[in-house]
Amino acid sequence: MSVIDPIITSLLTTDAYKFSMGQAIYHQFSEYKTTWSFKCRNEGVVFTPEMVEEIKRQIKIYCDLRFTEEELDYLAAIRWIKGS
Repeated sequence: MSVIDPIITSLLTTDAYKFSMGQAIYHQFSEYKTTWSFKCRNEGVVFTPEMVEEIKRQIKIYCDLRFTEEELDYLAAIRWIKGS
């Protein structure tokens, strides 16, 4: 299996729901630890070991992402997003 280019290249590659829920958790339950998990909703999908390794690699790439100044400026312009 060949290496795939990064699938997600910006932390803004998400939706407003995830941002709003993230803020709710952060501001209302900041002492809580959260865990994210993946659930494939397509029945019958079998992941090969190579696919699992590529998924892990893509997650690592995602975890290394940081907001750019331009992205932070964009978020700051959204009224319901707190600066924190």
